[in-house]
Amino acid sequence: MLWVAAPAGASEETRALWVVRYTLTSMGSVDRMIEIAGQMNMNTLLVQVRGRGDAYYPSELAPPRRSWNPCRATTTLSRT
Repeated sequence: MLWVAAPAGASEETRALWVVRYTLTSMGSVDRMIEIAGQMNMNTLLVQVRGRGDAYYPSELAPPRRSWNPCRATTTLSRT
């Protein structure tokens, strides 16, 4: 499963970064990933949100991977 955060109304060239689920281990690692994406002038994050049957987001179908929500953290930090 793939979760995509792209700029609203993106009419410019898409410069995407694939983010594997192992990058979402802590708020600090998410913050660092977004910092690096900005330094690389990326404007789209392709974030892996499902791994081995677990979820990196709130789900009733798959058990949660973390006690916090890495998808919400990525969305919030990437838009600041």
